[in-house]
Amino acid sequence: MTVDKLLLESNERLQTHLREKMTVVEEKNHLTAELDRVRRQLEVIQSDRDRLLTDIERLKRQASLTESLDLGALNTLKRFTTKCRINLLPASFNAAVANRPASQFLWQYKYAEPLHDPLRCVYY
Repeated sequence: MTVDKLLLESNERLQTHLREKMTVVEEKNHLTAELDRVRRQLEVIQSDRDRLLTDIERLKRQASLTESLDLGALNTLKRFTTKCRINLLPASFNAAVANRPASQFLWQYKYAEPLHDPLRCVYY
């Protein structure tokens, strides 16, 4: 073999090795870019998760407060209906009054002992 042929084979091996190294570097760059993209997605997802957990806690507090208020109103209503009888159609009620919108009425409740006097609704 001649020196030229040995140099040519050596050059081909070096070129092949260089191509392999360049392929590995390109793949590494691609994977690094993909990793950065996934990290950004993870940050966004974690931020959304934290926001949603905060919203869930706020809604739970609101639901708990609403439930306690509803139970309080229900207990008040139970006490009210056991102590009073409601007359929603007093003697002064007529057809002209019935055709007015509900927003024109102010309801004034007066408490009474059971069955003594009906609870009166007064129209203003």
